Amino acid sequence: MKIERINELFARYAEQLLRVRWWTLGAFVLVIILSVIGMNRMVKETLFDDYFIEDNDTRWTKAMVRLCDKVLRNPKKIGYSFLVICLLLCIGLWKIEAAFDIERTMGTKVDYVKEVMDVGRSELGSLDCRTVQRR
Repeated sequence: MKIERINELFARYAEQLLRVRWWTLGAFVLVIILSVIGMNRMVKETLFDDYFIEDNDTRWTKAMVRLCDKVLRNPKKIGYSFLVICLLLCIGLWKIEAAFDIERTMGTKVDYVKEVMDVGRSELGSLDCRTVQRR
């Protein structure tokens, strides 16, 4: 099966990374430091007007100019609608549920899930303290 090959590949890669973890960590820190230094030197001052011309003849540009004019004329309406949308999306965040139950999400028709659930329900895999005999 392909999944075993992929798992073996990642396992070998992880073992190699663990063998040289200090070199890997050092290289990561060095790349971060060099990127911060490089970003400080790459300051480029450009104006939006250099790329955007209002009298451009494309349909998309004219639509964006009209939208920009509407937004600038109605800042409170745009702000309030943005706030309402954000509140609705934040309410939706409470509805999100992390699904860790493989039986409910994938079902027992999947062979892997069926095998895992069978082991969990067996006497060996049971974590129910009532079935474990105490000495």
